Amino acid sequence: MFERKDILQAILIADAHNDNLQPFTSTKPLALLPIANVPLIDYALETLSRNGVEEVFVYCSYHTDRVKRHIQLRQVTRCTWSINMKVSI
Repeated sequence: MFERKDILQAILIADAHNDNLQPFTSTKPLALLPIANVPLIDYALETLSRNGVEEVFVYCSYHTDRVKRHIQLRQVTRCTWSINMKVSI
Protein backbone atom coordinates (compact mmCIF):
# COMPACT_ATOMS: atom_id res chain seq x y z
CA MET A 1 0.00 0.00 0.00
CA PHE A 2 1.33 3.40 -1.00
CA GLU A 3 0.78 6.47 1.09
CA ARG A 4 0.38 9.76 -0.71
CA LYS A 5 2.56 12.53 0.66
CA ASP A 6 2.02 16.16 -0.20
CA ILE A 7 5.24 18.06 -0.87
CA LEU A 8 5.37 21.75 -0.11
CA GLN A 9 6.92 23.52 -3.10
CA ALA A 10 8.00 27.09 -3.80
CA ILE A 11 9.13 29.18 -6.73
CA LEU A 12 11.97 31.57 -5.99
CA ILE A 13 12.55 34.39 -8.45
CA ALA A 14 16.27 34.79 -8.00
CA ASP A 15 17.13 37.33 -10.61
CA ALA A 16 15.68 39.66 -13.15
CA HIS A 17 17.69 41.82 -15.48
CA ASN A 18 16.95 45.43 -14.61
CA ASP A 19 18.88 48.57 -13.84
CA ASN A 20 17.62 49.20 -10.30
CA LEU A 21 20.85 48.24 -8.54
CA GLN A 22 23.42 49.23 -11.14
CA PRO A 23 26.46 49.12 -11.00
CA PHE A 24 26.29 46.31 -8.42
CA THR A 25 24.34 43.97 -10.68
CA SER A 26 26.36 44.57 -13.84
CA THR A 27 28.87 41.85 -12.91
CA LYS A 28 27.02 39.89 -10.23
CA PRO A 29 23.41 38.66 -10.14
CA LEU A 30 21.03 40.26 -7.68
CA ALA A 31 20.56 36.92 -5.92
CA LEU A 32 24.26 36.78 -5.04
CA LEU A 33 24.56 40.30 -3.63
CA PRO A 34 25.68 39.95 -0.02
CA ILE A 35 23.96 41.26 3.08
CA ALA A 36 26.25 40.78 6.11
CA ASN A 37 28.52 38.65 3.87
CA VAL A 38 25.71 36.21 3.02
CA PRO A 39 24.16 36.15 -0.48
CA LEU A 40 20.48 37.12 -0.63
CA ILE A 41 19.51 33.76 -2.14
CA ASP A 42 20.87 31.94 0.93
CA TYR A 43 18.58 33.97 3.19
CA ALA A 44 15.59 33.10 1.00
CA LEU A 45 16.44 29.39 0.78
CA GLU A 46 17.09 29.18 4.53
CA THR A 47 13.74 30.80 5.29
CA LEU A 48 11.92 28.44 2.93
CA SER A 49 13.68 25.42 4.46
CA ARG A 50 12.84 26.46 8.02
CA ASN A 51 9.18 26.77 7.04
CA GLY A 52 8.90 23.25 5.70
CA VAL A 53 9.38 23.76 1.97
CA GLU A 54 10.85 20.58 0.50
CA GLU A 55 11.26 21.53 -3.15
CA VAL A 56 12.21 24.88 -4.68
CA PHE A 57 12.25 25.94 -8.31
CA VAL A 58 14.64 28.84 -8.83
CA TYR A 59 13.90 31.16 -11.74
CA CYS A 60 16.93 33.03 -12.98
CA SER A 61 17.25 34.95 -16.23
CA TYR A 62 20.55 36.79 -15.89
CA HIS A 63 23.92 35.36 -14.79
CA THR A 64 22.24 31.96 -14.58
CA ASP A 65 25.54 30.07 -14.57
CA ARG A 66 26.78 31.95 -11.49
CA VAL A 67 23.57 31.31 -9.55
CA LYS A 68 23.63 27.64 -10.56
CA ARG A 69 27.28 27.33 -9.50
CA HIS A 70 26.56 28.96 -6.13
CA ILE A 71 23.63 26.64 -5.37
CA GLN A 72 25.63 23.56 -6.38
CA LEU A 73 28.54 24.64 -4.18
CA ARG A 74 26.24 25.20 -1.20
CA GLN A 75 24.65 21.78 -1.73
CA VAL A 76 28.08 20.09 -1.80
CA THR A 77 29.10 21.81 1.43
CA ARG A 78 25.82 20.62 3.00
CA CYS A 79 24.66 24.01 4.25
CA THR A 80 21.59 23.92 6.48
CA TRP A 81 19.00 24.61 3.78
CA SER A 82 20.36 21.92 1.44
CA ILE A 83 19.87 19.01 3.84
CA ASN A 84 16.08 18.57 3.55
CA MET A 85 15.33 20.52 0.39
CA LYS A 86 15.65 19.84 -3.32
CA VAL A 87 16.52 22.89 -5.43
CA SER A 88 16.04 23.00 -9.21
CA ILE A 89 17.11 25.85 -11.48
